[in-house]
Amino acid sequence: MESCIILWLSLIQTKQPEIITVSSSGKYFGIQFKRKLRIWKVPTAESERAVVKKITLHHTKNMNVLAFHPTQRIVAAGDVTGRILIWRGFGDRTFADGDGLVSRRLTNNEEERPGVRGDDDADSCTTWHWHSAEVNVLFFSSDGAYLYSGKEAVI
Repeated sequence: MESCIILWLSLIQTKQPEIITVSSSGKYFGIQFKRKLRIWKVPTAESERAVVKKITLHHTKNMNVLAFHPTQRIVAAGDVTGRILIWRGFGDRTFADGDGLVSRRLTNNEEERPGVRGDDDADSCTTWHWHSAEVNVLFFSSDGAYLYSGKEAVI
């Protein structure tokens, strides 16, 4: 019950309804809120004490959409200028316990974590400029080999 209250309080901070995106594995869900991605790890039923963990990833522009990779800790977001950002290894410090993925030591050194802002919990962030207008659709193929994006009926 305590975890549900913490999660509810975190979501209510957005003050406006946002689209919730859930990873295909069901392990993570997130919302984009202005210039931030907020991502939560869903506690497992086997957890003795289900603690809701959350990270926030930052960008310089408002984001419209996000998508989770189906098998790896990778999240992509599309922004209002047509750029697509891809964070790899998100949540290594926060979510590493018990999900079978190897946790790596992260630093704030920009050379070691290219494109990552401040103390965001990710290994790297890549920015691609694909569209001439905001990105409205973004999703990974079921095997994670492709990232599809779109705007106004163009994929």
